[in-house]
Amino acid sequence: MEPYLIFLTVFVGVMAVASAIEAIVLFVIYRRVTKLADEVEKAVARLSDQSKVIMEQVVVLMDEINKQANRYGQVGHQISSRVQQKINGLLDGVERIGTMTTSGAAAVVRETSAVMHGLLAAVTHFGGRPKRKALPPPEKGSLAVH
Repeated sequence: MEPYLIFLTVFVGVMAVASAIEAIVLFVIYRRVTKLADEVEKAVARLSDQSKVIMEQVVVLMDEINKQANRYGQVGHQISSRVQQKINGLLDGVERIGTMTTSGAAAVVRETSAVMHGLLAAVTHFGGRPKRKALPPPEKGSLAVH
C-alpha cells in the first residue's frame, strides 16, 4: 500500500474517532441540558405555586387592611364630627355669654343713666334756692308805719 493511503486511512480513522467522541460529548451535553431544563421547569412550577399561595395571602391581607382602614376612617370621621359639634357648642355658648354680657352691660348703663338723672333731679330740686314766699298784701286798715 502506498503511504498516502495509509495516511488517509489513519486520517479517516482519527476523524471517525473524533466524530464519535464529539457525538458522545454532544449527547452528554444534550442530556445535561435536558436534565437542567427539567429542573428549571420544576423550580418554576414550585415557585409559581408558592407565589400563588403568597398572592392569595396578600389578597386576604389587603382586604383586611382595607377593612381596618375603612373602620379607622369611620372612627376618624365620627371623632371629627364630635369635635366639630363640641366646638360649635362652645362657640354658641361663647356667643350666648357675649349676648348676655352685652345685654347686662346695656342694662347697667341704662340703670346708671337713670340713677344719674334721678340724682341730678334731686340735686336740682334740693340744691336750688327756695322760692320766695310772697308777703300777704297789706290790710287796708293798717297802713301805719310804726
